[in-house]
Amino acid sequence: AYPRPTFVGTDSVSSSNTQWNTTISKIRATNANVVIFTGYYNQAATLVKQLRESGYTGIIASGDGSMNPEITKLASMSNLDGMRFTSSTIQLGYLSPSLENDFKSRVGASSGVFALESLDSTNILLYCIANGARTRAALLNCIKSFKGTSLSGQSLEFDSNGDRVNPKWYEFRIASNLPGTSPFLLM
Repeated sequence: AYPRPTFVGTDSVSSSNTQWNTTISKIRATNANVVIFTGYYNQAATLVKQLRESGYTGIIASGDGSMNPEITKLASMSNLDGMRFTSSTIQLGYLSPSLENDFKSRVGASSGVFALESLDSTNILLYCIANGARTRAALLNCIKSFKGTSLSGQSLEFDSNGDRVNPKWYEFRIASNLPGTSPFLLM
């Protein structure tokens, strides 16, 4: 059994922050062995870079806002290697390399983090239109009652708040030794 985690503190910065000295001092003062960042990849890159350069060797984790391949252009793989992410989405390349290759050939770029949701959303709208929904109200009613299957093979339906019912969560880790173009290893 794992010991119960101890919460040692939080910090909050502006969305344009790029200097993490104060935050890093707080992290180092608490001897935190895990840092969870809840922002986006551009800030995550600067935080991770500065945190690793300060000598921090603990786990750094984030959500899908930081899980963008662009993060590797903003911080070195030596700083990012081992960074962990949780997300309710999976990139097309993990789901289907041929679908990702088809996307790249048609669009001229990689699909990105939320391509699966975009494709699922488009398919739901097309389904609703094909089944007679022609007004905004009719589309909304169709979407609210939709029950089907995502391109990922998961059940796809929504609760009364519009959230997915029983979404699957994935864990990823940046790994510098992966073949191909994605630095994210599905765990």
